[in-house]
Amino acid sequence: MKKIKIDKIYRNVVKKDGSEYIDKRGKKFTYVTLYITGDDKKQYKLSHCDYDDWTASFSENQVVMLNVEKNGEYLNFSKPTKADMLEVLVLEQDKRITALEETTYKVPTKKDLHPEVEVPDEGPEECPEEILDLPFN
Repeated sequence: MKKIKIDKIYRNVVKKDGSEYIDKRGKKFTYVTLYITGDDKKQYKLSHCDYDDWTASFSENQVVMLNVEKNGEYLNFSKPTKADMLEVLVLEQDKRITALEETTYKVPTKKDLHPEVEVPDEGPEECPEEILDLPFN
């Protein structure tokens, strides 16, 4: 599933010859074509057969979440399932929780409290010799 910004959108209910789009089962649909710019700055064309008008609210420059799959030389898109959307929500919430934990539970170090003072790296503390000579060691 990807976030996609729609550059252009075309909806067709009839073919170039004037006949309606009808699938093998005899069901009518709207043929939707999206033009998008990919991460590589290339222009891509995505197609979809819309039976229930879920793309009716799509508009140019809108960012939408879609499943994109390659079918031979063509790219098709489909409606994300509830599981897909839930997965995205969980990942976003996890990022938010991690960011909150980092800011809320971060224990300040000497460098954080006094950035103007140069604090040497703390290595293992050496034990003075007089402590080593104690009779109960």
